[in-house]
Amino acid sequence: MQQQHCPYCVGRGYFQLITGGSETCPSCEGTGSEKEEAREEMAT
Repeated sequence: MQQQHCPYCVGRGYFQLITGGSETCPSCEGTGSEKEEAREEMAT
């Protein structure tokens, strides 16, 4: 099975903040890969 990049952080696992610094992506929890549950929900 092929892992997909997280659609929100584009596979980086974090967001670069305008004010400086970064924040962990809440969707993939910093892994950069789309979660299995999210893929299953999109398929239905």
